[in-house]
Amino acid sequence: MDRPTVLEEGHHVDPLRAPLVPHRSKLPNYLYIFSFAPPVPPISRPREFFDHPIVLYVIGTIAAAASGVGLPAFDIVTGIWTDGITADNASYSDITGAGSQAGWIMTVVGVAFFATFGIFLYCCKSPYSCLRNQWLMGSYCCCYKDVKYASRAVPVFHCCSRSGLL
Repeated sequence: MDRPTVLEEGHHVDPLRAPLVPHRSKLPNYLYIFSFAPPVPPISRPREFFDHPIVLYVIGTIAAAASGVGLPAFDIVTGIWTDGITADNASYSDITGAGSQAGWIMTVVGVAFFATFGIFLYCCKSPYSCLRNQWLMGSYCCCYKDVKYASRAVPVFHCCSRSGLL
C-alpha cells in the first residue's frame, strides 16, 4: 500500500474524459473573467443572445451611464425651478406653475433613474455570478483533478444552465 493510487498520480481512470488543465487566457487581468464566457450567439436567436454574459454587461454599462445622468438632471431641474420662483416679476401662478413643472420633470427623471439603475443591477449581477462559478469550478477541478468530487464539495455550481455555461 505504499504506492499511490491511479487518481493520486494524476492519471485518469476514464479514457474518454479529457485531462483537466488550468484555464489560460490572453485577455488582460481586468477582463480575465470574460474568458469563461462562451461565444456570443447570433442575434437571430434573441433569447440566447440577451442571456449571454457579455451582452448583459454591455446593456448594464449603458444603463449605468443613463442612470448616472439622473443626479445632474436633478440639479439642473432644481436650478430652473429656483430661477422660476425667484424671478422679480413672478406672480403666484408663475411660481406654482414652475413648481408643478419641476415636480413632473423630477418624477419622470426619478422613475427613469430607478429603472435604469435596476437594469444595471440585474444585467451586471447575474452574468457575474455565472462567470464566477465557471471560474471557481475550473479552479476546483484543477485543484482536485476530479470533477465529481468538486461538484459534491462545492455545491454552488447550479446556475447558468440556460446560457450553457455549465
